[in-house]
Amino acid sequence: MRFLYVHIPFCVKKCNYCDFVSGKSSPEERRDYVELLKKEASLYKDERPEDGLLTIYFGGGTPSLLPVAQIEELLAAFKEYFGFASSMEITLEVNPESVSRRYLKQLKRTGVNRLSFGVQSFRNHHLKAMGRLHRSEDAVKAVNEAADLGFENINIDLIYGLPAQTLEEWRESLEKAVSLPVKHISTYGLKLSDKSLWGKLAAEGRLTLPSQDENADMQLLAMDFLEKNGFPRYEIANFAALGYPCRHNTAYWLRKDYLGLGLNASSLFNGKVRAVNESDMVRYRQKVENGSLPWAVREVLSDDEIREEELFLPLRTIWGLDIASFSRKYGSDYFAQKKGQMVKLFNAGLLTFEDGQLKLTKKGVLLNNEVLSSLI
Repeated sequence: MRFLYVHIPFCVKKCNYCDFVSGKSSPEERRDYVELLKKEASLYKDERPEDGLLTIYFGGGTPSLLPVAQIEELLAAFKEYFGFASSMEITLEVNPESVSRRYLKQLKRTGVNRLSFGVQSFRNHHLKAMGRLHRSEDAVKAVNEAADLGFENINIDLIYGLPAQTLEEWRESLEKAVSLPVKHISTYGLKLSDKSLWGKLAAEGRLTLPSQDENADMQLLAMDFLEKNGFPRYEIANFAALGYPCRHNTAYWLRKDYLGLGLNASSLFNGKVRAVNESDMVRYRQKVENGSLPWAVREVLSDDEIREEELFLPLRTIWGLDIASFSRKYGSDYFAQKKGQMVKLFNAGLLTFEDGQLKLTKKGVLLNNEVLSSLI
């Protein structure tokens, strides 16, 4: 276990599309939560990896709501319990309006060396509709200040498929993103659950969303435009300059073991045990304070479930699935049994086979769910 995720479930305001475990908090609640995280981390100290952690990812919520001093506390505790590798990636998710130049300057001294800005759009009317608290100009200023202070590894998150969003508006956001000093861009198609405000409005027919074809056009535009501008795709939704893929998220796609701390965080142990923490703060606190692991769910994956994940997760990446390695582990008859589906997928231009690797084509990326369902 060399990859650590830390969930910070605090936001100033919940966005209209969001169904993450997050909400408002007081400074006292944030202080208490940091203490709980440190105590939860101590419960895993016997799992200390031999060569230390390779990555830490602070996600949320809005991790940048924590004072820098509290982030330093957490990093010190993680170093004590797990050790740090000589070269680490430490990511903090940031909302543009939540950080000042002073905050970023202090943060730079903590060891955090990767920032992920939740920009979502560079069109102010879309930001307002989403319930975001920043404007386009705030995002531009925050990213430029971070780069000016020495943060080299910066990501921007963008969302397409927004209500009434046009292809030209999406292009404008992509153009603005590549004009900034960033090394990584993540593009997510809007997906709504019935727990979010927009999800409820959509279910009632009160929200106008782009069609599937329009969404596909936006996704295809992102792939073409970003690659031409120095950000080739390395995963279905992720694009990076050479040498800057997110090391932490890549560990998920390669099925490495990882530890999740905090509310609703998930973990993978020994490649076969998945645990998910409590999503209720009261239950989470009670378990941690009693010295027990705050799991709400512990699941031992079946051999079939592991095999399925080892098949579809690599296919999400540009590197693809190593057929020889997969066949050695699970037998060459697996794909023989899928011959009919495979022929259809190749003939439809959804799959390709290059240098022993099974990969999604550009068209296959657009229809990845259908392709993966056929193979599983």
